[in-house]
Amino acid sequence: MIQSEYESLIHQLEIANNHMATWVQLQETTWWEQLLAPTTIVAIIVAVLAGVQWRTAEKQRKQEIFQKRWELYTRIFDLYYQRQTMGIPITNEQILPYANEANFLFGKEIAEHIMGIVTHDGTGLDYDWLNKPFEKFMRIR
Repeated sequence: MIQSEYESLIHQLEIANNHMATWVQLQETTWWEQLLAPTTIVAIIVAVLAGVQWRTAEKQRKQEIFQKRWELYTRIFDLYYQRQTMGIPITNEQILPYANEANFLFGKEIAEHIMGIVTHDGTGLDYDWLNKPFEKFMRIR
């Protein structure tokens, strides 16, 4: 009986030693071996894909804003062109919707500039007067 208990104890010690050796072996991995672990590789791939997706979405958002600004600018230019070349008068009531839209797309500075079209006293097409305030907004960055 003592012999079987002794053998059982020896067997348990061998199992414990094997587990300890495995644990020590796991702890001895170098940083680059840990870096190449499958979970780390998957995490890196996911992070890269998330970055690419964010960048694509950001470019699309900027393109959509630019497109809306460009459409508003062309409508404003058409009104200005009609006023300056054909003498068609523009009233505050006509220009107010454009100024309100510009306030959201460009800001207060451009909205005030658009309202100034009604009272602008230049003759002919004054491109510099009309375009100058828009220049900083009409670039895709």
